[in-house]
Amino acid sequence: MRLSAAQKRSLYRDGFAVLPGVVPTAKVRAARRRLFMGFGHAEAAAGNEPVFLDLFNVGALHGILAEAMGAVAPVRGCQLATRWPTDPSERVNEAGYRDCDTPFDGWHGHLDGLWNGATGVHQDLARGMSGEQLAAWHREPSRNGCRKTFPELGANVANFTALVAALSDQRTAGAGNVGLLKGGHHEIERFFQAQHDAGGPLGPDGPGWPRIDEAAPNGAGLRH
Repeated sequence: MRLSAAQKRSLYRDGFAVLPGVVPTAKVRAARRRLFMGFGHAEAAAGNEPVFLDLFNVGALHGILAEAMGAVAPVRGCQLATRWPTDPSERVNEAGYRDCDTPFDGWHGHLDGLWNGATGVHQDLARGMSGEQLAAWHREPSRNGCRKTFPELGANVANFTALVAALSDQRTAGAGNVGLLKGGHHEIERFFQAQHDAGGPLGPDGPGWPRIDEAAPNGAGLRH
């Protein structure tokens, strides 16, 4: 299988393409069953189990990506991110705001590959972080393993080539774990070009992109 011309146009125009039926239903059901069985049990599902990896490695997906991008190594792990339909809570997200004060069911959109703080998000809106807490927050690497800066690349953001998702129905608000801004990649490209022309680096703390939002309710919001 290959991407059709229409799917390639969608990928360029929108930043994503929908490939209905590309993974056999039986494989999807087996993966979902394994994931659900892990909830509430000691033997939680792990992202390196064949039932998940084979969704990409065995079948059409690997070949489709290889035809579109060139040689693609088999995946060795995947993220099993879960989100159940729920009302936004009082939890403070990485933007420094409570989820219940954040639009779109508390969605905190972001570019992947960004430093997200070396400690947990500061939850106390009554007082800011102490000096010791701030020092711990600004350490590297972050909780997600990313560094703040990549001077050898002239950038402050890591990247990847493609994201393949998902096992859940993404059409119900608040139920999926992937949020997309249709065409947003073109805006990001233009912004990165402007940062480059201004001398860089690309990403947070580069021209026009202050990383820390001190005006956020928790005093240390991240502009992702």
